[in-house]
This record gives sequence, structure tokens and C-alpha cells, in this order.
Amino acid sequence: MPLDQSPDYFSCFDLAPTFSLDAKQLKKRFHRKSRAFHPDFFTQADAAAQEEALQMSTFINTAYETLSNFDTRMKYVLELKGMIQENEKYALSPLFLMEMMELNEEVMELQFDPVPAKVSDLQKRVQAKEASLLQVLEPTLTAFETQNEAEQLESLQLVKDFFYKKRYLLRLLESLDKFVA
Repeated sequence: MPLDQSPDYFSCFDLAPTFSLDAKQLKKRFHRKSRAFHPDFFTQADAAAQEEALQMSTFINTAYETLSNFDTRMKYVLELKGMIQENEKYALSPLFLMEMMELNEEVMELQFDPVPAKVSDLQKRVQAKEASLLQVLEPTLTAFETQNEAEQLESLQLVKDFFYKKRYLLRLLESLDKFVA
């Protein structure tokens, strides 16, 4: 696959863009592709072929790293489908923001009095909130590949909303990690 065609990470492994991947299948395809373009097999080739093999090997590794992690794969699919842009100001729902305001107040209180048990409790509640959001989204993620274009667009909007909520929750967890350290 020539690099000048700007392949996406999914097509690199002959996969359709999806949120749900079979990790074993992805790993098999990665190993097969890696062997085909490993730079060690091109040591006797000309400089152009060596450079192309190196570029493809790097691309394959980056593609695998991105697709093998749910969070990076989710972000990649959203970017691929034009749903998120760099430095986008996404408006989260007022209900979610009210919940987060309460959690933020607890975080601020813990800044002044970081009681380990309270920090741990708040971390668990934030993680539970994320798990709850993901559980609600799971059927959407699973059905994505089989949906028509209109349904996919609706699903992408739900995934985008989850993506930004999760980013918010991760920032809260990062704040709490500072108290633990």
C-alpha cells in the first residue's frame, strides 16, 4: 500500500472503521503486515525501497498502537469521520455539568484537606460514572459497523458526547491523582 495514498489505520489491516475490534484478530493482522514490511527484509534493496519499508513499518506500528487501545481507537474513528477537531469547544449537557460541578467542589475541598479515604472514594465514584456511561453506550458501539449512514451519524454523535464526558472525568481523576502522589 503506497504511502502517497494516505491510507487510514483500519484499511491498513483490511478492516472497516469500527469501535469494537477483536484484539486477537487485530494482532494477527498486525504481525502479518509487520513481517511484510519489516526493514530487515529490505537491507539488500535500493535506498527508495528501504525508505518505503521503514515508513510503512512506522505507519503499521502507529496504526496498531492506535487501534489496539479503545480510547485512542474511539478518538481516531471520530477524527476519521470528521466528528471532532483539534481544540473543539464541545458543549456538554447541563445535567452532566451539574453533576461535574458537585464533583469539582469535592475535589477543591480535598485540595485543602486531602484525606486519603475521601480521595479514594471520589476516585471510585468518578470511575463508576465513566463505567456507567460506557455501559449505556456499549450497544451503540457494538452495532456501529452494521448501521446505515444515517444511523452511524446518530451513533457517532453519541460516541462524541461520551468522548468529551470521558475526557472531563479523566481530568478529574488526574486532579485526584495529584493528592495521592
